Amino acid sequence: MADPELRRRVSRLVESFTCAYPKCRYVVTSRVVGYAGSARLGENYATTTVREFTIADVEQFLANWHRLSPSADVSR
Repeated sequence: MADPELRRRVSRLVESFTCAYPKCRYVVTSRVVGYAGSARLGENYATTTVREFTIADVEQFLANWHRLSPSADVSR
């Protein structure tokens, strides 16, 4: 989402939703740059960073993506 205010609102909605259903587990993903400042989830939410892809990782990811993609079926 390009709009910082919309990102902030979505973060507050995620917080409200997870608080309304506290017995459930949640995983919220985002690019690091996307949710900083007021758009970041509150202090009760753990954050982590996935390591950067190597070129080999990118190649494997793309190969898997295209293999599993419905559009990969060229017989259609």
